[in-house]
Amino acid sequence: MTDKPISDLRRRMLEDMAVRRLGEKTQHDYIKHVQTFTRFLGRSPDTATAEDLRRFQIQELEHGSQAPKMNTQVSALRFFFGKTLGRLDLAHQLSRVDYQRKLPRVLQEVTQLLEAAPGPGLKYKAALSIAYGAGLRGGEVVMLRVSDIDSKRMLIRVEQGKGGKDRLGILSPNRRLLAADPKGVTFTFKDYRIDGPDRYKTMTLDPGEFIRRFLLHVLPKGFHRIRHYGLLASSSTKAATIEPARALITQAEPPPVLASQPPPAGDPAAAALDKPEHPCPSCGGRMMIIETFEPGAIPRHRPRATSVPVGVDTS
Repeated sequence: MTDKPISDLRRRMLEDMAVRRLGEKTQHDYIKHVQTFTRFLGRSPDTATAEDLRRFQIQELEHGSQAPKMNTQVSALRFFFGKTLGRLDLAHQLSRVDYQRKLPRVLQEVTQLLEAAPGPGLKYKAALSIAYGAGLRGGEVVMLRVSDIDSKRMLIRVEQGKGGKDRLGILSPNRRLLAADPKGVTFTFKDYRIDGPDRYKTMTLDPGEFIRRFLLHVLPKGFHRIRHYGLLASSSTKAATIEPARALITQAEPPPVLASQPPPAGDPAAAALDKPEHPCPSCGGRMMIIETFEPGAIPRHRPRATSVPVGVDTS
């Protein structure tokens, strides 16, 4: 902090950012970008116009500013004009810059880097491995506890991370992936049909086949996986429920219920049975009621229009 007096406009912006609990670094960056715009403008920023904002973005582009920096400037100025000044008309004039987002290249020296972690023990190696595999920040790794690691669900609970928010990180399962190259993918898997240490086996698949099998477990957006239910809901009770179910399936079927004998052919009741209750007015066949609706109501089952050839006499 500094004892240098600040303007009322800057104090108000700092108060607005504090009320919204923006991070200290975010507040510092927002103030810096507003100062950059003020130097470009040459006067108080609360007197800016839409044309001034347009010229500022053009100048930043001409000076070679990268898209991430320009987008941060847009966020800072939108906050300043929209929240602090209440000038939403100017905030909407700022345009974000689209750019290609590429995945980072995986370091080939990761294994060497982890092996070079200082000792004694595995403390620092484990911290670096978790930070790299789960994408945690340094401060998040320092605050991590053993109880935050859920090895069954392969998740890490991060408390009060960036922005003071809790989140779940993915615990890297790369210990099962032994090798991967254009020729094949080698990994370990668990054979649940075998008990004991021999249930862990190794398999090598073609890369395309490996991806195909992996995508079988990826659900479409909006779907939720239900692992097992009913008889297979619990592994502890599975043996106790499967056997009685199999015994019930193999039981003899119950004797069929005999229907009453139909009336003789000459009986008037037989003619009544042959006559449909709702005959078709065209062919006299039996009609089936699929819906009954009140007068003026819209039926749910609407008939589809059929394409009927129409002949046109053009003579």
